[in-house]
Amino acid sequence: MATSFYQVKNYYLSSLKEELGTGETTIVLDDETGLPEDYPYLLTIWDSTLYGNNPNLDPNMEIVEVTEDYVGDGYTIVRGKEDTSDVTHAVGSAVAMLLTAGIIKQIQDAINALE
Repeated sequence: MATSFYQVKNYYLSSLKEELGTGETTIVLDDETGLPEDYPYLLTIWDSTLYGNNPNLDPNMEIVEVTEDYVGDGYTIVRGKEDTSDVTHAVGSAVAMLLTAGIIKQIQDAINALE
């Protein structure tokens, strides 16, 4: 049985085109160029105005799982992944595809399953 991994791509960085309110399950991005064509994948959202290129400094940083496109400009997401919280993110907040503990754990679990 094949292991299903999160999709990944190098160097994806954009920002929110619309505010992402608490509980909302659709994310709208300024630029979709460079996103994977298949699902699922993880995105990290943070306030780059206050925290620059350091999402780990933002106490409201959130990791979301993108599960599919929807008709229009947005993507369907699952909020608060990897022990982050579902919080409101302002227009212009940074959105990036970063290496996360969840991605590494998937790889480790697949390797351990072979042993």
